[in-house]
Amino acid sequence: MGFITWEGYNYEDAIGWFDKALGCKQMFSEELNVDIELYMADSYLKMDDFSSAKEIYTRVKKKYSKKYYDEERLEFMITLTDNLILFSNGDYVTPLETLKQAVDKGYTELSLYVAMCYENVNDLDNMKQYYDIYSQSLGVNSYLALKYTQYYIEIEDYETALSYSNQGINLEDKEYIKELKYLQIVCNIKLAKYEYAYTLAETYVIEYPDDMEGQEIYEFLDTRINMDEVPINDKYDLYE
Repeated sequence: MGFITWEGYNYEDAIGWFDKALGCKQMFSEELNVDIELYMADSYLKMDDFSSAKEIYTRVKKKYSKKYYDEERLEFMITLTDNLILFSNGDYVTPLETLKQAVDKGYTELSLYVAMCYENVNDLDNMKQYYDIYSQSLGVNSYLALKYTQYYIEIEDYETALSYSNQGINLEDKEYIKELKYLQIVCNIKLAKYEYAYTLAETYVIEYPDDMEGQEIYEFLDTRINMDEVPINDKYDLYE
């Protein structure tokens, strides 16, 4: 899950061109070089390469005159990259306040990371609040549809959970479609729609034959839909 959700951008190519531009020796180019460096740092952020982004921000601070950049913003970006490195290493507590500040400053794409921090400390209300911020700003992708589905299952609102699983399955983004299809079956079972859940499960085990949880849920539904009505001990031969 990247720092930002825009698609169709090749950030590696962009970094290559920025690097070439920095290599061009020109007089009075310091202001332009600062812009190039900052664009390159942003590209690294969007690739989740937080260490490289921090390296550039730190270099700008040391190398260039303060009149060519916003000092307060640069200091915040250095702090932010430090906390994003902690986040990427599995620390979901320390970075929380800095990430929330970033969201308040307009980096709404980071609301996804704030939500993940809250999820990891089991604060589901705040988790959903920040998922809402993300979806209102950037829309719902398959990951977000999955997280909403899981959230509503957790609070036993299976109708809403089902609506999100259906929405996620129909998105062009298919990254989490397997998980969404499984939860779609779960929601239908919870809503006692056993026949439809069985139809979904039949398709699921064909698509994902190695998924043991899918196989188990299919076998469970099979016992509900295709019940053997003949007694084991038909001592009076009533079912011949």
